[in-house]
Amino acid sequence: MKKLYFSISFLVLFILPSLCLANEASHEKLLELARVTGIYEQIEESKKSIAAQGEKLGRQLEDQIIAQFSEMPPELTLVFHKEFEQYMTTIADFIDAETVVNSYMELISPKLSADEVDAIISFYNSEIGKKYSQSNIEITSEWSASMYEGVDTKIAAALQVFMQNFSAAVQEHQQTMRNKEQ
Repeated sequence: MKKLYFSISFLVLFILPSLCLANEASHEKLLELARVTGIYEQIEESKKSIAAQGEKLGRQLEDQIIAQFSEMPPELTLVFHKEFEQYMTTIADFIDAETVVNSYMELISPKLSADEVDAIISFYNSEIGKKYSQSNIEITSEWSASMYEGVDTKIAAALQVFMQNFSAAVQEHQQTMRNKEQ
């Protein structure tokens, strides 16, 4: 009985886990998968699109802020403009390709076996796979832009309402404080 219990325990604790882990793709294979599928290039294209959208949204937001604070002196407006422009052009730098790829690898790893990863890599190394990957890279920027299409104007409108409400609340608070002083 002890031998049977020991055999079952040994099987459960040592053999089965190693069999399950034996077909997991290695870190190197997952990196190769990311490389051949064009993920790095797609991230860079997405960053360009985000930067362009950020600049566009930034200009709209800047116009709204300046309109809300029309009494702002011109020299302060210029300083604000330069600082805001610098902030908006660096927004895409918040995306770190290595972090994104590592996240991708963590998410995809339990979904695909080592054999499946090898098969996908083989496909992407084929002529049709290379063409498919290159096509995805080429459309990423346009595709990202189409996802954000119209979003910037909706965000700008929402921010305008927010700024109007905020400005009204500030004015109301100031009036309340003046009334209390009298």
